[in-house]
Amino acid sequence: MKQITPLISVVPILVMIALFHRIEAQSVTEPELTLDTTIVQFEATGTFEDVLGKLAVELRPTVLFGFLKAQGTSPKIRVSVDNSRIIDVLERMCVQDPRYQVAPSATRHVVNVLPRSRDARGMDLLRIHLNRFDMVTEDWPQNLHMRAIEFSPEIGAYLQKWYRMESKPKAPIGSPGVNMMSTVAPPRVEVHLENASVLEIMNAISEWTLQLSVARDNSVPKVVTIWPVGWQGEVPRTDETTFEYWSHAIFSSFPR
Repeated sequence: MKQITPLISVVPILVMIALFHRIEAQSVTEPELTLDTTIVQFEATGTFEDVLGKLAVELRPTVLFGFLKAQGTSPKIRVSVDNSRIIDVLERMCVQDPRYQVAPSATRHVVNVLPRSRDARGMDLLRIHLNRFDMVTEDWPQNLHMRAIEFSPEIGAYLQKWYRMESKPKAPIGSPGVNMMSTVAPPRVEVHLENASVLEIMNAISEWTLQLSVARDNSVPKVVTIWPVGWQGEVPRTDETTFEYWSHAIFSSFPR
């Protein structure tokens, strides 16, 4: 998988209300450092998704998760650790729910947890490679992952074909809306990637939200607290909604 490092130029931060991602080479050892991060104490019980969500809250803002939900029955798992590495916690979770595995990630602060089966619903979507992806908009971090389709004709065409194969025409039922609204103007978003998979795009958007949360460039008013977010993916049934709603519901921020 091509490795990606979202970087922020120091000078533009001082003079522009924008954060800008570029593709450059990255040491393969950097993502491993994130997995080696120690969590002092953690205990949770529930489905894999529940426990991972609690772990994401515990580790935020320094570590984010990219998570594709697997199909099938979700067993109840339990994790209780002290002074353990993130990778050790995740491996304990995966032993109890073997549908999941920790997948390689080239993004500095994002850990990917994906279905073990390469044929799981949504895995082909994550593997799609785009020659270029450009997201330029003004919005809050919580809304960005679900809007990725708006900035990629290739992703849109792929999902349109998928939707047509599985569903019948339906009457419009509205739009998925946004996860966060405010009278304060949202920050300007610029994410530019080349030769990246959809998985790498989702990770890069998450990395951007982390950089925004620690920025000191006045891009966000001091009265507004920005929490960085990872992403969650789940491809719902197409016969339950319109294409617009269905395509925007595939990806969301994580944890919510």
